[in-house]
Amino acid sequence: MSGIESGFFQSGGYNLSYKIHKNGKDRALLLFHGFQDASDTFLYQFPFLSEHFDLYRFDYRGHGDSEWLREGHYNFIQTLADVKTFVSLFLPERFHILGHSMGGGIGARFAGIYPERILSIVCLEGFMSIQSPENEKKRLKAWLDTLDNNVVGTKDRKNKTFRNLEEVVSRLKPVYPRLETGKIEDMARYLTKNTDSGFQWKNDPLYKRGFP
Repeated sequence: MSGIESGFFQSGGYNLSYKIHKNGKDRALLLFHGFQDASDTFLYQFPFLSEHFDLYRFDYRGHGDSEWLREGHYNFIQTLADVKTFVSLFLPERFHILGHSMGGGIGARFAGIYPERILSIVCLEGFMSIQSPENEKKRLKAWLDTLDNNVVGTKDRKNKTFRNLEEVVSRLKPVYPRLETGKIEDMARYLTKNTDSGFQWKNDPLYKRGFP
């Protein structure tokens, strides 16, 4: 890789962390990370992808090094708006998409809205929900019920604390059962921050409340 541009961009009043890998290629690839991940979790794909593409990526709100939501609740619409902002600021007219898990769903939605911008899309374990009206109603009600007795924007964000990185690695091993221990240790460093009370996830716990 010839160089990485990093910084923050503004979207909807929030500072979102981004990185652009300038590899001197004539093809651009936009990466979408998964739920409770960060754009850094593509790190083991970077060497291969950089042989073929310039890489563009950012951390969603409440993920990685991006700002946490100050009030309200997380949803796909916010993320799609942030994607549109990022694309308008940094991406060329046409580009490729690679999305993992939740990122696959976000990338597919964006491609469906703006097909004229997309050259190709790959979804790794991506998902798109197709539900009956009854199931949709049940899902929305379950989500709304989680808001009971919570004043918007004042939810106590209780983040799990680990005494050391070894505990984080133990927590991640079941999530990445086929990954070498050394690589899981790298993931642990990318996904946590060292605080006065111990290591905590960078991701906002409010995200676990879910969205409709």
